[in-house]
Amino acid sequence: MIKFVVGKPALIVEDNLVIGDLHIGLEEKLAEKGINIEDLSKRMGREARTIFDESKAKRIVILGDLKDSITYPTRIGYSKLKDFFDELKGIEIIILKGNHDAHIKEVLKLLNLDYNVEKELLLKEAALLHGHSYPSEDALKKKYLIMAHGHAAYGPIGGSMEKIWIIAESRKKHKLILIPAFNPIITGSNIRNWDTDIGIFRAGSFNINTAKVFNLDGELLGLLGELAGKA
Repeated sequence: MIKFVVGKPALIVEDNLVIGDLHIGLEEKLAEKGINIEDLSKRMGREARTIFDESKAKRIVILGDLKDSITYPTRIGYSKLKDFFDELKGIEIIILKGNHDAHIKEVLKLLNLDYNVEKELLLKEAALLHGHSYPSEDALKKKYLIMAHGHAAYGPIGGSMEKIWIIAESRKKHKLILIPAFNPIITGSNIRNWDTDIGIFRAGSFNINTAKVFNLDGELLGLLGELAGKA
């Protein structure tokens, strides 16, 4: 029912390719600081298309923060959004609204794009949402809760950082899966100093200290509490 795409910050859930935290347009913000990088929008679109084709998924679900601009994009931001979706023509896409996705329906309309935008998506056994707001009661009844938003990463002291998966469990044996950022230049925030605003952890529904941490290759790195030095 759930299959992790080895080496990629993506997973397949009931025939859906699930990715999150694309932050399209981030390059423009970096350019303003004198940091010039490649165009990531087309690259992410091509990557999503390749994974979609190889996995034989039926649609793509984006777990929020599609765009980097919190309000309306700039002219360049609109262009980069168009570039991304041009790579995915013909694929059904559902966008789950994140905290960076204000006005997203209007933005898509201005780009002549017709995609469903929802707060969360309830599947047979899984609930999908961005993660900046608390899940609905119906979502909490599902066996799996899949969210983005955390941008979690890990690296040993003095070592390089890498994107990570976090899988936590509740007392009722429900599982929470936090997906890494799909944007290739967002490694994430080190869990050693993680100050997440993910409400599901603040509420105590899932134990953050006993959550398992995996790298993109599926290697178990340890328990989050131990790795973060909080256990």
